[in-house]
Amino acid sequence: MLKKIAQGLVIGLVLYFWGVYLYRSWSDLAAYQWEVNYTFLFLGYLFSSLSSFGLGFIWRWLIAKMGWRLDLGLALRIWFSSMFTRYTPGKVWHVVGRVYLSRQEGVSGADAFLSMALEQALAFLATIIVFLFSLIFWVEGRSMAESWPLILLIPLLLALVHPRLFAPLLNFGLRILRRPEVELTLQYRELLIFLVYYLAPALLNGLALYFVLRSLYPLALERLPMVVGAASLAWLVGYLSFLVPAGLGVREGILVILLSSCSPLPVATATSLLSRILITIAEGMWVMITNLWAGRGLVRPAKEGRG
Repeated sequence: MLKKIAQGLVIGLVLYFWGVYLYRSWSDLAAYQWEVNYTFLFLGYLFSSLSSFGLGFIWRWLIAKMGWRLDLGLALRIWFSSMFTRYTPGKVWHVVGRVYLSRQEGVSGADAFLSMALEQALAFLATIIVFLFSLIFWVEGRSMAESWPLILLIPLLLALVHPRLFAPLLNFGLRILRRPEVELTLQYRELLIFLVYYLAPALLNGLALYFVLRSLYPLALERLPMVVGAASLAWLVGYLSFLVPAGLGVREGILVILLSSCSPLPVATATSLLSRILITIAEGMWVMITNLWAGRGLVRPAKEGRG
C-alpha cells in the first residue's frame, strides 16, 4: 500500500514539474522558428522500430538457448504484448505478462522469468558500455589516451558477465526487487555473445534520437556519438526510476538537460517528447502487427516446446 502511495506521489510530481516546465517554456517553444525535415523524422521512427524489434528478436534467441523453440512471430507477439504493459503503474506487469503468455505456449514459467532477468541485466550492461564509449567523443579534441580510464571500465563490465560473478549479482538485484532468485544455465561465452547482441538495440535507439533531433535542428554528424550516449544515459536513469512506469518523464527530463548542450532548449524539449511518442507508436505498431499475424494464423504455436 505504501509503495503504491509513493509511486502515485512520484508520478504526480514528475507530471507536475513537466507541466510547470512546459507552461513556463511555452512562449519559447511557440516563438522558435520550427523547420521539420520529415525524412529525418521518418528515419528516427524507423530506427526506433528496429531497436524494439531487435530486443524482441534477441529474446527469442535467448529463450531458444534455454531450450525453448518459439516461432519468430509468436516470440515477437509475446515480447511486444508484454512490454507494452510497462506503461501501466507497477513495474511488474510486463514481467507477469511475459511469464503468462510464455506459459500459454508451453514454456516453463521459471525459464520465462530467467530469460527476462537475463534480458534486463544484459541490456542494462550493454547500454552502460555504449554510454561509456560515447564519453570519449563528448569533449571535442579529447584523445583516446585521455579517455583510457573510461575504456578500462568496459573490460570490467565484461568480467562481471562471468557466471561466477554474474549469477550472484543478478540474484542480489532480484532480492532487492523482491523477485525470486534464478539459476543461471548459460556459459560465459554465451553470455558475452548476448551482451554483444544487446549493443545493437542500444545503438539503434541512439541513432533514432539523433535523427529525431536532426529533423528539428541541423546538428552536425560529429555530435552523433554524444547523442547516442545521451540516449543511453537517459534510458539507464529511466530504467532505474523504479516508481515511474517506463521512466516516463524522467527519461525525457534527462534528455532535455543533455541535448540542450548541443541544441537550443526548445529543440531539446521537443526532441525528448517527440522521441517518446515515436517509441510508443513503434511499439504499438509491433503489437498490432504480431497480433494480426496471430489472428490470421500466420504465427505458428510452439510445436514441441522444449527441445
